[in-house]
Amino acid sequence: RAEEHYTCGHPTPMVQRSPDWDGNESMIRTIENHGPYLDGSLAHMFIPMQEKWFAGKACFKKKKIVDWTLRVVKAGGAITWATALDEDFNSIPEIQLDQLET
Repeated sequence: RAEEHYTCGHPTPMVQRSPDWDGNESMIRTIENHGPYLDGSLAHMFIPMQEKWFAGKACFKKKKIVDWTLRVVKAGGAITWATALDEDFNSIPEIQLDQLET
């Protein structure tokens, strides 16, 4: 049976800082400095593209999304971008679709 283990994590709590805060870049540097595995787990970064996990104003610029994504992938890690959903939880805002297509 295959198991999946991920580490590296979540951003600074959003009540303290916006997800695009440069201090969250420390997760990327950890992946870059330690390779794709940390303590036997895949180095993985899970971060929202907006002010809150599933809602709010988009806070990342395209350039930073591309930079952070490429750096994590180049280091062999993984990144998951949490996107906002509309009121019915069935579609992603156009601005975020545009950012993801970059």
